[in-house]
Amino acid sequence: MKEFDMLIIGGGPSTRNAVKIMRQLKPDVTSAVIRYDRTMINHCAMPYALEGGEVTLEKIIVPDQRLFNWKAELFIDKATSIDPKEKIVTTENDKFKYQKLFLLTGSMPIKPPIPGIDLENVFSLRHTEDVEAIDKALNTAKKVVVIGGGYIGVEFGSLVRKRGLDVTIVEMLPHCMMASLDPDFCELAEEELRRNGVTVLTNTQVTAIKGNGKVESVEVGDKEIPADLVILGVGVRPETSLAEQTGITVAKTGIVVDNRMRTNLPDIYAAGDNIETKCYVTGKVKPGKIGSNAVIEAKAAVMNALGHDRIFPGIIGPSATKIFDLCFGMVGVGKGQAERDDLEVFTGDSETTSMYGMIPGTKKTRVRLYFKKQDHTVVGCQIVGSQFLGGHIDLIAQAIRNHLTVEDLTTIHYTTHPELTPNPATQGIMLAAEDAWLKSRKGF
Repeated sequence: MKEFDMLIIGGGPSTRNAVKIMRQLKPDVTSAVIRYDRTMINHCAMPYALEGGEVTLEKIIVPDQRLFNWKAELFIDKATSIDPKEKIVTTENDKFKYQKLFLLTGSMPIKPPIPGIDLENVFSLRHTEDVEAIDKALNTAKKVVVIGGGYIGVEFGSLVRKRGLDVTIVEMLPHCMMASLDPDFCELAEEELRRNGVTVLTNTQVTAIKGNGKVESVEVGDKEIPADLVILGVGVRPETSLAEQTGITVAKTGIVVDNRMRTNLPDIYAAGDNIETKCYVTGKVKPGKIGSNAVIEAKAAVMNALGHDRIFPGIIGPSATKIFDLCFGMVGVGKGQAERDDLEVFTGDSETTSMYGMIPGTKKTRVRLYFKKQDHTVVGCQIVGSQFLGGHIDLIAQAIRNHLTVEDLTTIHYTTHPELTPNPATQGIMLAAEDAWLKSRKGF
């Protein structure tokens, strides 16, 4: 039996960050990672490895040396059971004794119950083997159907379209990206997809995948869409099977943890895609299965396990995506969540440019801010424009965390440069805040 102070079951970004923090806070700690996948890849970069350009599968594989640099041992094995009383994890090939255990098991693609889902050339996108198989199939494919119009679906669809393939995205909701963006911003995403030759079908449900051993078409109502490759992009579910059989409390959206990332069992922590997350603004359950959340959660888990009291207050959720030449960023609460959570909000909008207007390549940028009516604090932001929007989204994430008000954002301090920002008088966040402030002065 092998013994370690800190034992991790998992392998994604939360794992890599956890072993680093362990070593930084306690240099003499012994740590190990039990990982089922033979290699780990950067999940956000997977669609780019299928574009057919310079980003290859080899470039998105995360080197295991990043674990070894922090003196963590790695075991490619499958954990089969946990004995929380004896503090022993059993794998297919060994047993491991731990002092503190971290469940960082991530998520798995949702596989909807559609007839024909197991036909050849129907893929989910999650593991190294998936990328290898899809890349091989794309070499001979001509018509691709993507089921699901969220992040995975639109990114995969837009990037594969660059290979010259016929791409159709099928989304059952009224809009693509509807879980993240307001309807009018969703329409901009759909327009960009269609402008670049992607067929987008919304309010449409796939009823069957057809073929003789291998996919040949996708059935939507009384129509059939020819397809020789299908991607399932309908989302992910938390990987909680090991936690459930151990007696750890698990809700519909993941392992239940407190604000110090502790499960209901002593010395067992969880973080990342496998946990239930709550919104920083409303305190209500909200999906937050992105790598940046996982990293912060894992950091909090390790710090608490080592005696450094660190409260994780909930997810703010800054995120971004790129569809062809158009970039989208979002953080906090938008229209849909505000309505679901009965949060009374008011908004401010602005239109500006990504750079000074005379600079070649400048793009129109739209900003929308959300504020709580009760106290005028900022609770959300959505931006569509250029690749420069990430900094603005992160700015609003910190504004939300620190409860800045609409009045605060009308006088934010910001940098200007002709090739990097709008001109000084047209900073998008400031203008949107001014618009919201004027509305509040008039009684909304």
